[in-house]
Amino acid sequence: MQDDLGVVRKFFEAYQAVWLATRDGKQIARFYHAPCLSLRADGTFVRFNTADELAQFFQSTADAYYRQGWEQFALKDLSVQSLGSRSIFTTMTWQALKADGALAKEWRQSYNLCRFDEIWEIVLSTFHVSD
Repeated sequence: MQDDLGVVRKFFEAYQAVWLATRDGKQIARFYHAPCLSLRADGTFVRFNTADELAQFFQSTADAYYRQGWEQFALKDLSVQSLGSRSIFTTMTWQALKADGALAKEWRQSYNLCRFDEIWEIVLSTFHVSD
């Protein structure tokens, strides 16, 4: 069995690849469990009850990111904590980059991933709020 860090790296490499290759909310939503929660940077909670709600949200988000010129994403400062045999907590820094590689935005985010029938899915996403 892969170590937790390897599991998380593989998961988020696939996640990034889908974001960059498809910009398709339905494909991005496949990385999330329905229902799931997201604690947004403004402090609001968003609950997604269905795969369709996730797909609509991520289509809107992907469209907004690319309108802002975000063409690439980098992941750094990855930390992983096992929460048992079927759950992992991970924190990372995301960097949104423009086509020329210039930094457009950077933020910290944490995820709770759970394994359902051998498939890892995000059940909670938390944006770190900085003052």
